[in-house]
Amino acid sequence: MRNTSQFFITTIVLSATTLLWGCTTTVVPKKSESIVSKTIAAAKATGLKSAQDDIVTRRSVITDYASAEPDESAYNFLARALKASQPTRSLLQLAAAQRFLEGGIPRAADRILDAIHQPLLTSWITSQHQILSAALALEEGNPKKSLRRQANFNQSSFDSAQQSAAGYLKVIALLMDDQVKNALELVHVASARENAKNHVDLLVQTTLDYLSFFSEEDLDSIAKDHPWDVEQLAWIDLANKLAVKGWKHHDLQAALTEWLATNPQHPARTVAESRKRELCSINHEMHIALILPISSKYADAAIAFREGFKSHLDDRKETPEPLIMVYDFGNNPDQAEEKYNQAVVNGADFIVGPLGREAVNTLANRAALTVPTLLIGKDKANVRSNAFSLDLSRKAEARSIVAHARKRGLRTALFLYNNGQEYQDAAQEAEATWSTLGGAVADRAIIPSNVSDYSELISRLLGLDASKKRVDDMEKIIGSPSITDLNTRVRPDLDVIFMFTNKVTARVLKPQLDFHKAGRLAIYALNLVFNGQPDVMKDLDLEGVMFSEMPSMLDNYKSSDQTDPMVVKNMGQTRPATNRFNALGADSYLISCFLLGTNGKLKLKINGASGILTLNKNNLIQRQSSWVIFKSGRPTQFRPVLTTLTEFNSRP
Repeated sequence: MRNTSQFFITTIVLSATTLLWGCTTTVVPKKSESIVSKTIAAAKATGLKSAQDDIVTRRSVITDYASAEPDESAYNFLARALKASQPTRSLLQLAAAQRFLEGGIPRAADRILDAIHQPLLTSWITSQHQILSAALALEEGNPKKSLRRQANFNQSSFDSAQQSAAGYLKVIALLMDDQVKNALELVHVASARENAKNHVDLLVQTTLDYLSFFSEEDLDSIAKDHPWDVEQLAWIDLANKLAVKGWKHHDLQAALTEWLATNPQHPARTVAESRKRELCSINHEMHIALILPISSKYADAAIAFREGFKSHLDDRKETPEPLIMVYDFGNNPDQAEEKYNQAVVNGADFIVGPLGREAVNTLANRAALTVPTLLIGKDKANVRSNAFSLDLSRKAEARSIVAHARKRGLRTALFLYNNGQEYQDAAQEAEATWSTLGGAVADRAIIPSNVSDYSELISRLLGLDASKKRVDDMEKIIGSPSITDLNTRVRPDLDVIFMFTNKVTARVLKPQLDFHKAGRLAIYALNLVFNGQPDVMKDLDLEGVMFSEMPSMLDNYKSSDQTDPMVVKNMGQTRPATNRFNALGADSYLISCFLLGTNGKLKLKINGASGILTLNKNNLIQRQSSWVIFKSGRPTQFRPVLTTLTEFNSRP
């Protein structure tokens, strides 16, 4: 009787689950090719033989699907795993777990790793499971746990890729655990090995990236508090030079020249030499024109841009400088074309500007521009001679946000936006791009103005109203809520929310999303949620919100003394837009230098103050910002542990 009752209750609970959310969702691979053909292709890519009746022959072979199929998503790997037999099932599950870790979604990776068939079927599967488990602990912010897991590695069974991953994870774990000296010793040992250049380059770059998170004062403190040897002190010195002088190329060039002369055999020498080769100075014989709205309501931004452009010049005036002339079109964008013509007549070799969309549009009817020109704003004209453009619009930011979310494997989105033209335009651009990239749109809504309680809107959009009705109906059928213990829940297909709003509204909206059980979802916002000022207590309301930001903005934040109220007060007198335009001005100097041919042997790729800058075939300067997430009230760079390793291994 007891078994019958238990079966009856179980049946009711399962039925209730179906009633709550309808039929189960089947994940369908995004491509039309069959599961068989996909698996055969993956097998061939890794050197395996295959057969139609037996997709992968049963023998202990390495089948790294994550590397063999770099464009495949975690969900598609899981869908294929459901239909595969062992050991292919475990291999596909490992690939899915790796994708989730690369996307910074550790909870999903943890569940998959726990579900993989035990005992593990091959030595490669065992090794890969160990590596991903160690990476998972790091992603969860627990380096000690990762180090304990790494202590169980049997590296004699690792292939070359796994050995490289193990060394990388060890360095990361030691650095995260504040064992900087031990990490540097590990890199030193690796650098002494033969045939390990690529591996060492990864460890060196990882170490410098970690040290770059420290302020100048932190680095000085590290060097004083430990008995460092000469090589280890040189690490601190190089990181200090890159952090302090990184955005001023003239100063950085001199600093790197000095460091390289002092440390000819240092493991980081290759990175320092590469960074030095990227530096660029405009020939002093060149005439550069800047077309800016200096005497306008945008004066602060225009002046910041101008000063950023000039920041790469020699402060000591010891070297000849190019002629830089500023042409002011004030509050009248229509005068920008006249200023452009004037700059050409005056003999400009390169023109930067006009600054702003309306001013740029005054040149849109020209089939070609007279001299090489970097337009600071969206160029609505087709590709034309001598025209290069840097898009600063919120639409461009919106496109980058949704592209990042799709790259992480997120699938179904909710779009929320303020009732203003700029916000609506950004949201519409984001939604269109999201759909083009294969994302699904769950819903969209305008955030009500002049209210502080969004409960009604949130409950409807998250499906909580419908879920509660199903729970109520089920409890009426059963007659007692204690049997089922059912709770309302967020619609299960939703995994990301995009907020196109300002900081004030975001601080009110985000805690309410958390209260209504949406805290597990990824949440993106415009960089309007960050003004560069330390405000930890208020920014706790933005916990988990992700946005894109210029590296220099993060550096300014890190170097600020958050405990000094005078510093915070002084920072409050500057606007974030001013700091961002200063970074754009600095990077415009570097772009100008490259386009003038001073560094013509190199493909345009600039690690700039505003981000990584590249040039596409349409002469559009593409800018890749840093990804940032609020953690404990502070903006923290979002870079999943495995992302660097995957990107490094995929280099040509």
